[in-house]
Amino acid sequence: IDTGAGTIEGWMEAADGSPESLVIGEGKVSTMSCSFTSTYRTFQWYQQLPGQGPTHLLTASSNENVTVGRFIGEHLESGKRSSLHITDSQLGDSGSYLCAVDAQ
Repeated sequence: IDTGAGTIEGWMEAADGSPESLVIGEGKVSTMSCSFTSTYRTFQWYQQLPGQGPTHLLTASSNENVTVGRFIGEHLESGKRSSLHITDSQLGDSGSYLCAVDAQ
């Protein structure tokens, strides 16, 4: 999100995450995703605001959309990909977003 002061960054370790950096105006929808070559039953999405540790946002599983406030998580491609959408993006959403899977 960029209103002249902040940027949302999508960063996913050990995954193909896109986009790596995202600049969106306030009130718009932000979308980021992560994908893996293997399949997973659940994807965890975390938000890390500047100067803070990661905070769990939501768990996406079983090819269903999960909505938590303005955050929507999708479990796609039979467990190989997940997307996170932020509706009505705000400057306070600026930070890093992380996708994680359970390797079991």
